[in-house]
Amino acid sequence: MTSKTKPFHNGRGVSTLKLKAVLDPDTPAELVDYLNSRKFAAEILNEVLNPHLHVPSPWRGADFYVQNCDFGVGGNPSLFCEVRLTGVSANDDRSKTDFRKALGGLEQAYMRAIHRLIPRGIKVQLMVCLMLDKPIAFDNKEPLSLLETQPVEVEGEADPIT
Repeated sequence: MTSKTKPFHNGRGVSTLKLKAVLDPDTPAELVDYLNSRKFAAEILNEVLNPHLHVPSPWRGADFYVQNCDFGVGGNPSLFCEVRLTGVSANDDRSKTDFRKALGGLEQAYMRAIHRLIPRGIKVQLMVCLMLDKPIAFDNKEPLSLLETQPVEVEGEADPIT
């Protein structure tokens, strides 16, 4: 018995979207656990992907998923969180404004999580990027397939763990 493999298209105008964060190895477990949770995945779907990238809900596992966080080599004075949403289709249903709003929405979602779950006084350098499946020209500049926010330091507001 043989199978014929055909290119996958889920029929809804989107490819598989993967959200992943790379964190400093000293990141508190509360933030790691939350970013790896189904609750956070649902928040991203409802607050970013539905309104800005027009991803329908409910989604199936191959449509969108959050990969468990990876850890990079630390050693800097502050913690870090580098976020990537990959597999973003640049299709006719999405405008340049949609991509900018999705990038900003992702940044806001991660900022809220950091504020809430990182102890007061600890800072996390946050960087967020959207990886499109083909380059698009923004602001009459050279076409890009990688949209990035400027790195920002986010200070935690949680009560310190004793």
